[in-house]
Formats: sequence, C-alpha cells, structure tokens
Amino acid sequence: MNGIRHSVPLKVSATAKPGIYAVYQTWPAEGAWVVNLKGACAGANAGALVPTSTKGFLRDSVKFLARPATDVEIETALKNLAQGAN
Repeated sequence: MNGIRHSVPLKVSATAKPGIYAVYQTWPAEGAWVVNLKGACAGANAGALVPTSTKGFLRDSVKFLARPATDVEIETALKNLAQGAN
C-alpha cells in the first residue's frame, strides 16, 4: 500500500460444503493487494496468488500453483499489480 508491503492476517472460515472455505476481506479497502493462499491436503500442497483492486479480486490475474508461492513470486505479483500489468 502506497509502495510499502504490508501483511495482514486473513479471516478464513469453513462453509456448509465440506472442503470449501470463505476468505473475508480483512485488508484495507484502499490500495491494491495480493492475497497469498496456501493449503495442504493428504500430503499435497497448493497455492494461489489473488490480486485485488478496490472493486474486488482480479479473476483473470489469479495465479494457481501446485505448491505455496515463493517470496519472489509474491513480490513479482505485487510489482505487476502496482504497474497495472495484472
């Protein structure tokens, strides 16, 4: 936000459907954010980088991974978002 990286904890809760979770916006409404999601099940890992704007998440710019995102991937996603490349 304003050229400075911030991290905020996410509020995640299970839905009525098994294996489906909701992520609530706990980050400020202003600024552009990248939500870094990571999960594991039965020994498998996955991740996703979800760029957001003031209007919500940017569906076409979501990056799905077969592992948690690296710090470099997170930084790149943040830079691309700040430059309007997402």
